[in-house]
Amino acid sequence: MFVSASQTPRAGCIRSGLQANCFCHTHLSEGLPEVCGMAQVPRLLPANAELYRQGEEARYYYLLLDGWVGLRVTSSDGALCLPDVALPGDLLGLRPGTANVMAHTAYCLTACSVCVLPRSEFDRLAATRPDLTAMLSTAVNKADERMLGHFINVSSRAARERVAHMMVELFHRARGQLPREIGDNLHVPLTLAEIGQALGLTSVHVSRTLRSLREEDILHFSRERMVVGQPDALLRLAGIRQGAANRDSKEANGMLRESIVA
Repeated sequence: MFVSASQTPRAGCIRSGLQANCFCHTHLSEGLPEVCGMAQVPRLLPANAELYRQGEEARYYYLLLDGWVGLRVTSSDGALCLPDVALPGDLLGLRPGTANVMAHTAYCLTACSVCVLPRSEFDRLAATRPDLTAMLSTAVNKADERMLGHFINVSSRAARERVAHMMVELFHRARGQLPREIGDNLHVPLTLAEIGQALGLTSVHVSRTLRSLREEDILHFSRERMVVGQPDALLRLAGIRQGAANRDSKEANGMLRESIVA
């Protein structure tokens, strides 16, 4: 299912009550009325709806207010890769360099709420507003850093470590902290095939790896929910040094970044 952003009435996220998760409200100190004035009414999309498709003209930015979105790349031979997952607060619709087409398809892993910003209007305003330019740069840098981390995770770790690192990263992004207690859990709306597409593994290999982690009571994953069995063991597998779970969010985020290049 593809959902067009055109012909949508405008209002911004303030009326929706979802502004707490809006990237603009997090990163802009001034000028929110201008941005919200060009924004379209937040759209509620069902699971599996597509925000945009790979190869499509880049016409909008999308601020993810609620829900999870998968970023999927289809290769020339039809193989699928899931290089990233967007969570509430992320900015979507970023394009590489000066390209005018999207390099991936964005599809809803869950029901989602997004705020839609016409790219041409936003870019014209950003040309005169350093804070908007900084907002876009921050979004691009965060996405690039995360993509690099995922590439290193896939290219330099065995299956168990890849799965552990992915689950810890998703938990940290969703909860703002690392898992620290037995029973810490998170709804992760990914199939085994999608986890495999993110980690360069077959769904069979993912299933075997998760079974191994479950048998050792390190991590349980069933019906789209991860449950932590042994937090310290899970963090060690993810390459995160001891004591990270008890640090504040900023310190824990730094340790998560360290684990990328460890």
